[in-house]
Amino acid sequence: MSDSVSTITVDLEALRRLVALKIAEAVALAPEAIFPPDLTLTGILSASERLHNSVDLMEALAKAVNAARRELGVKLRLQAFTMDTPISRVVESFIAQARAAASGE
Repeated sequence: MSDSVSTITVDLEALRRLVALKIAEAVALAPEAIFPPDLTLTGILSASERLHNSVDLMEALAKAVNAARRELGVKLRLQAFTMDTPISRVVESFIAQARAAASGE
């Protein structure tokens, strides 16, 4: 039982890293410019020269969701977020979906 729990943990950490990397790539910002300061979605939109509006930002998040499915086989749903949502909460919502799917919820 312990082995399966650690396997899920490793998968969730891989998912967290992949999602963070794909979001950073899609918005053309370094991960350390987004995540340690825990920018809000508005902050990311303002900092990125690639993004012009919230639709561009949602497309960037969709790229991360699609990468999770393609590269890790994890199906995630892109939820609606307010623009004052910190990026950590967005990533954690994806992790929570994966955790729920792994536990059969």
